[in-house]
Amino acid sequence: GEASASAAAILGATGVDTTSSSGGKRKAAAQPAYKRDERTAWEKLQPGATKALAYLLRQPAAKLGATATAGFRARAQDANNLTTVELLHDLLFDSELTAGAKSKADRLAGLAPLVERLASWGGADREKGQAEARDEAAETYMRLVTTLEGLRTYQLQALAALIGAQRLSSQKGGEGALPSLRLTPVGVGLQPKFLASVMALFLSTPHEYALILDQRAGASDKSSTELRASGDPGFLVNTIGSAPLYSRGKKMVVRGGQLVQPKPPPLPSQPQYRPIVQPKPPAASSSSAADQVDAQLARARAAALGGAAAPVSQTEVERMAVGLPPGWSVKVSKS
Repeated sequence: GEASASAAAILGATGVDTTSSSGGKRKAAAQPAYKRDERTAWEKLQPGATKALAYLLRQPAAKLGATATAGFRARAQDANNLTTVELLHDLLFDSELTAGAKSKADRLAGLAPLVERLASWGGADREKGQAEARDEAAETYMRLVTTLEGLRTYQLQALAALIGAQRLSSQKGGEGALPSLRLTPVGVGLQPKFLASVMALFLSTPHEYALILDQRAGASDKSSTELRASGDPGFLVNTIGSAPLYSRGKKMVVRGGQLVQPKPPPLPSQPQYRPIVQPKPPAASSSSAADQVDAQLARARAAALGGAAAPVSQTEVERMAVGLPPGWSVKVSKS
């Protein structure tokens, strides 16, 4: 009543038209036209995730069991981790194991094949074309990030411990000493959003480096705020190119969740040369030596019988004995 009339009078005095051309009804605002998002899954990714997945897709394809931190199968087969293993299976294979009503004994009985199936998970199919593999990796990453961010913090931490997510940090040595590197389990204290990103990256394209958050000082030329805004919580795969792993001045690599020195490359093969050896002269057989002695003795006897030749000297006898088998000797006699 009076309040409405007073409000209309005030609005009219300020120059606002209080009349309506449609019989007093307010005209509905025009709705904006719906525009379909035609971007691919790869194009929808944030720059930090795009860079990380691009690096991982260039690496050889690998399985979860071979790239998770050493001891994955032992941890997965532990009865205390049964619920976490089932949760991981639900995430990757869209199953509903955690919602089942089976007894714990039945669940433990089927744990071994469950673990083997998880270990054979390979993420995006690298055998597809480049564009298809990228889109599949991007779709898997975004699906997993969304699902993981909806979990409770303790569930995220249990999943991270199961697959072995880690932090990489550097420690300064004493005066004049070079810094050393250290890998430690993620543990508690990491924001759930960052933890979800690390696990989604690893599960979409399994690789040892995808499990690691790089928290080395100066590893990136961007601030932590800029990295997080780009969808990068500190992926090691995004810094390994510009900041290689050096600990105490020695180059390191990650193997089985540990920092180790890489094996030196094999030496180039050298051509094999055969030594030149002068062949030994063939040794005279005992039979030929004996024949020669017999011939010489025959000549000596003939000369003796004929009386024309001088007696056989001791020197000639010794010369005749050269080459005879052990135990043989030369005797010269006159008959």
